[in-house]
Amino acid sequence: MPILVKVIGTCNLWLFYAYFEVEGESFKEEDFIAMSRIDDSMRNQIAALLRVINFTRTFREDTIPCEIEEGLFLGSIAAANNMDALKSLNITHVLTVASSLKPVHTNDFVYKVIPVFFLCFLCSIMISTIHRISTYSTLEVLMLISVLSPIVHPKVAFNGYSKTFLFLFETVLDKEDTNLSQYFDECFNFIDEAKREGGGVLVHCFVGKSRSVTIVVAYLMKKHGMSLSQALEHVRSKRPLASPNPGFIQQLKEFEKSLKG
Repeated sequence: MPILVKVIGTCNLWLFYAYFEVEGESFKEEDFIAMSRIDDSMRNQIAALLRVINFTRTFREDTIPCEIEEGLFLGSIAAANNMDALKSLNITHVLTVASSLKPVHTNDFVYKVIPVFFLCFLCSIMISTIHRISTYSTLEVLMLISVLSPIVHPKVAFNGYSKTFLFLFETVLDKEDTNLSQYFDECFNFIDEAKREGGGVLVHCFVGKSRSVTIVVAYLMKKHGMSLSQALEHVRSKRPLASPNPGFIQQLKEFEKSLKG
């Protein structure tokens, strides 16, 4: 069902409109038509908003950790919160590469949290129907955005007559200049500890795309003598969305040089 999205800037009330299908294709920034001038700050907010909306579409399905090798798994926060899946895969340790994601099942798993911080900002969006749409579909959109807590904190106002939702939420971006390589050895030791004890470890961040992937790729390079390209190719064969940001790729290149001596 078509939904109308209005992204409202905090300064001059710039309005941006886009149509999308709840089960349709992914959004692109060019799908938005600017009703007034747009600056870089607003463009960045729109881009971040689109990433959040796109992610909600796959969030519910991304609950199973991806096995990279025996005893080593990679995934998102949704996978990290899926206790049944973790138990069934003999995962005993959880390595969280994000300080904002707090351990959930502390009585069941050994946790380690890497203190990585990210850029945050507030966006507000109004989602309302423009054609006849069932209450279930509208509420499903609400649920998908709400489920992103704790990184996204929606404050929701509901108008039962117009089926209009107003969300005020906080979202995050990877900081490309974050020095993740300083934690490599610490992470490697934690992964080895899990394997040594006969268990498995899940390495995760929020989406399981950049931060956690960087740690896993570095581990494969160190433990198996893989090149950066070999390790990244192997990880992508198990988790296709794996894509460290350019800053992390540069750190992996420097790590590769250090391994070669």
